[in-house]
Formats: sequence, structure tokens, C-alpha cells
Amino acid sequence: MVCKKARKLFSAVLWGSTALLFGGVPLPACAQSQQVAGATANLTVQNTFTFTEVTVADVGISAVFTDVGGPDISTITLAPDGTLTTSAPNNSQVIIVDSSGTTAGQFSVSNAAPNTPLTINFFNVVDLTCAACGGGNPAILLGGFTHDAGGAPMTDGAGDMTFNYGFTLTTVPGPPQYLDGLYSGSFDISVSY
Repeated sequence: MVCKKARKLFSAVLWGSTALLFGGVPLPACAQSQQVAGATANLTVQNTFTFTEVTVADVGISAVFTDVGGPDISTITLAPDGTLTTSAPNNSQVIIVDSSGTTAGQFSVSNAAPNTPLTINFFNVVDLTCAACGGGNPAILLGGFTHDAGGAPMTDGAGDMTFNYGFTLTTVPGPPQYLDGLYSGSFDISVSY
């Protein structure tokens, strides 16, 4: 603004002079000041975190009987808090023999982004079979996975989270009857941002 006023004032003075004077005197230049500084942009990428199995899920010891002649099925449900419930209609039975070794499964997440939502998925499920029982022995179906991390699992302020999980085991109807032995299955658990 000061520079504009100076130019106008100088122009007014020149109008009162001769044309030769106007042509020989330059208009005053406006001074400008500029400073330049470099800047830096940083981003720390932390896509990886530690995912560890803390406790293996174990349903204990049960007597399991299939409905050899019909469609009935039984279930054993292991809740994330470690409790067991059974359902055994009509001709199919599940009887808990010893639940002292029953434990829900547990996983922990650490070194993740703090206060960040996570997604938990169960997949690649392989039903329980008894390797020592022979090829004709029926499987026990594995499914109905649940966890106690809530509907929107989230890490804490340190980037950690621990959750328990459970599942449901289901008998299959029809012969042959289940034989005694250790039945094992498998599945994958993923945790992702």
C-alpha cells in the first residue's frame, strides 16, 4: 500500500514538469523481501505386529455317541470364558467325563498400532479326526467360532490386545459309532488392520 501511494505521488509531481523530465526520471521500484526454508515430510510405516498363541483350546474328556440309525446330532460348545455346554437330543449323546483340563484358547497381539481397530477371522477349518482309530471312524465337525474381543476389537494405547476364543463341536449321524481316542482338528486365525 505504501509503495502504491509513493508511485501515485511521484506521478503527480511529474505531471507538473516538462515532458523531458518525465521521460528521463524512472519510477521508484517497490522493494520486496522473500525468505526460503527447506521442509521435511516423515511417515513411519508399521504394518507388522506380533501375533502369539498363549493357550491352546482343550475341551477335556467326553463320552460321545452318534445316532447310528438316525439324523440326531449332539454338540459340545466351548465358550470364550472356558465354560462347556452340551446339547444331546434323542439318540445322540455327549456326556462330559472330565472337564478339569478344559481351557478356552487365547491369543495375544502386541507391537501393533495403538488404539486401532482389528479384524479377527477363523478359516481353513479341518474337522476333528482320530488318527489312531482307523479310516472308517467318523469325524467330529468343528465350527461356530466365537471370541470375547467384542464387535469392534481394538488395540489399547500400547498397541496390545488379548482375546479368548471358543467353538462348537458337532457329531455326525449314522454308523459307525465313535471309537475311543484323541480327536484333533485345526484351523487358522487371522488378525488384521
